[in-house]
Amino acid sequence: MPYLILTSQAKLVNTYVCGPIVVGDKNADPKLMRAIGAKLVTNYPACGSPPLHLVYGHPRGVLEKLEELGFTLIDTSVAGDCRECILWTVHSPAGFADPNSKGSQTNEDEDKGSISSSQRSSLKERRSSAKKSTSSARPSLEKNNFEEEQENEEIAEEQAPEPS
Repeated sequence: MPYLILTSQAKLVNTYVCGPIVVGDKNADPKLMRAIGAKLVTNYPACGSPPLHLVYGHPRGVLEKLEELGFTLIDTSVAGDCRECILWTVHSPAGFADPNSKGSQTNEDEDKGSISSSQRSSLKERRSSAKKSTSSARPSLEKNNFEEEQENEEIAEEQAPEPS
């Protein structure tokens, strides 16, 4: 299957701590699970639970590993209120497609979890264009609130009529 769903508990509002991130069940692609450092456990979230692949770490780190492997973030969602569960959906490249699906190809590079040089250059191009579009589309996000307030005050002073 070309999609992977990651889920983690949101421990605090807007703060995701290092913790177990569920990245697959017992039928998940073992090559991919090894590539992202997932461990198969049977006692999460409670004893007797079905086997799940977990990664212990910060969600951003896991998403960065997946991006390096050529995955693309498709969607982010919060289940329940903001303190319960967060989900990320990522799309996989052809190298990590379900081996049981028609048309999947395997070779030594795919077994190692690496991507081709053309995929790597495409990924670098997407990253650089995303950085450019993010910085040009939302420049105010790079400034802190104090700087933004100062700029707003300066603009208001410039636009105010001079006393006569």
